Amino acid sequence: MSNMPWCIIGDFNDLLSQEDKHGCQFTWVKSRGSEHMMEERLDQAFAAPQWLNLFPTVSLTNLIASHLDHSPILLSCKTVQTLRRDIKFRFKNSWLQENDIGSVIQSGWRYGDDNIVVDHLSSYAESLEVWSRRKRNSRKEDLGKNLEVMEMFREGRDKYSSDRFFKARTEYNQALIREDAYWKQQAKMHWLRDGDMNTNGVYEPVLRFVNYITDNNDNHQLLQPLTREELRTALFAMHPDKSSGPDGFNPAFFQNFWEGCGNDIFEAASAWIEHGFFPPSINDTNICLIPKGVNFKSMKDFRPISLCNMVYKVVSKAFVNRLDILLDKCVFEEQPAFVEGRSNLNNAMISTEVIHTLKRRTKGNKVHLALKIDISKAYDRVDWGFLRGVLAKMGFLTNGYIG
Repeated sequence: MSNMPWCIIGDFNDLLSQEDKHGCQFTWVKSRGSEHMMEERLDQAFAAPQWLNLFPTVSLTNLIASHLDHSPILLSCKTVQTLRRDIKFRFKNSWLQENDIGSVIQSGWRYGDDNIVVDHLSSYAESLEVWSRRKRNSRKEDLGKNLEVMEMFREGRDKYSSDRFFKARTEYNQALIREDAYWKQQAKMHWLRDGDMNTNGVYEPVLRFVNYITDNNDNHQLLQPLTREELRTALFAMHPDKSSGPDGFNPAFFQNFWEGCGNDIFEAASAWIEHGFFPPSINDTNICLIPKGVNFKSMKDFRPISLCNMVYKVVSKAFVNRLDILLDKCVFEEQPAFVEGRSNLNNAMISTEVIHTLKRRTKGNKVHLALKIDISKAYDRVDWGFLRGVLAKMGFLTNGYIG
């Protein structure tokens, strides 16, 4: 046996003694509610004295299983203190499983306001905050009551005890399903697709090599009035768990309540496009820093992403969808990203073949050279005037699709 401090915990599928066959210490049950009900303690924790000296306050608790035949066991080494922090409003997808959320949305919508979408979303947030706080407190009470009932009747072998246990467990499981939706949303990770743009600042000589690729028909399609169906298509193409912006609403909220708020969003977006500007608050953005690796010491080790308000994101995506028909014209064949059907792996495969060819050419008078260029992230260094110049040279109307 090792002299190092160790602890092992899990399902050993065996008994230490016959005393592990009944009582609250059991962790496995079979045929609950029948005369053939069996209880055994199969899940345990073992530790070396050296480990117990390091954690003198350790405790092992036998919890109540929500639906499995094995009860979870909790090994606690120390008390964890959590820091309180101010939490801004965020719409939780788990709320969609509540039966009364529809009435909350309907009562929270303000009709007839001038700044319609901004005020409506603010009103939604206020109503949902109050409602969710009340629901959270009620759910905690229900969970506690159901746990007490399950604890009270977990050892009962008669029909009444089994019925009470199963009823409490069903209600407990329903609450856990809502909690699971909440933590699933909290733990999500949508990976980014890499794509860099870079310029050396020599704009005019570069613009001379940009070709005219669009025609009047392309511009006519791009400048058509925005439709409600385009907004709906853009919205429902988003993953429901996409991160929210400063407004706190994610795609799942608008996807579930589009019939109620879709017309107002469409009318507001149409007015914004007609007048050529968005309300300042709609364009607010949260900047989130994503670590590029495990060790990060400076800002270069983070990849910044912008979390926009959902209304702004939906309108932008609707117009991006219009550009899909022109991407093949705008993006050269040598560029593997941003076009459906192309892959970044293509360049990696070509590079591998080139290096392989260079290694094989060991004879002859011709010399070959492979140059590796380290191009840093340059999203915040692109000159917007240069981009507008490129789009204008491509044929996009400067008084229309180019802002």
